[in-house]
Amino acid sequence: MFKIEIAGLKVGIDNKYPGVEALCADYFTDGETDFDISVTEAEIAAEKSDDISEADYLESLAVYRKIADRILDFDGFLMHGVVLKVGGAGYAFTAPSGTGKTTHAMYWKKLLGDECVIVNGDKPLIRCIGGEFRAYGTPWCGKENLQTNTSVPLRDLFCVNRSADNRVVPLDPKTSLTRMLASVYRPADPALFEKTAEYIILFLKKVRIWDLFCNMSVDAAKTAYLAVKDK
Repeated sequence: MFKIEIAGLKVGIDNKYPGVEALCADYFTDGETDFDISVTEAEIAAEKSDDISEADYLESLAVYRKIADRILDFDGFLMHGVVLKVGGAGYAFTAPSGTGKTTHAMYWKKLLGDECVIVNGDKPLIRCIGGEFRAYGTPWCGKENLQTNTSVPLRDLFCVNRSADNRVVPLDPKTSLTRMLASVYRPADPALFEKTAEYIILFLKKVRIWDLFCNMSVDAAKTAYLAVKDK
């Protein structure tokens, strides 16, 4: 077993394969854990697909699935998206795979330089702490391995759409709920899913949600950033 600290919580992971431990190297910690995770061979095998068969990687998926289930006990959930930290503010980007959210986020990095920190490039954890939603870096961060062991209060969430022109439009509550439900990890257990939905509803009251129509250029990043930074 090894121990990591993510989302402000200490987690013990009783792994079977070395790949999970290597993946989590930036997050090692010690001391008493908030909860422990272990997965069975059957749970590892259940993650297998036509494209993924390596045991180390399958175990990492099964471990993170269990972490995502347990984080609900600590006012949190798992989101599919990219999170950037600019100054003291967090900006999240979500979209179906292949839309270009990571590419767009990298244009923010090009635009803002060292002022912009990539918190997580694929699967950040989100927790409500003192009435504020914070996004956390995790080792599970996509094939580009974009992550920083840090956290940031989320200010805005952009739903990325490919477009020839660049513009930002506020989303109405009903559409925001639909987009969020498509962007978060949805547990199979009905009780856990209900708890996830409760957090999403609270999230929508605390974080501004926007439709971002953009091309893949640094001008798109500039349009998005300037549209929200002083509001």
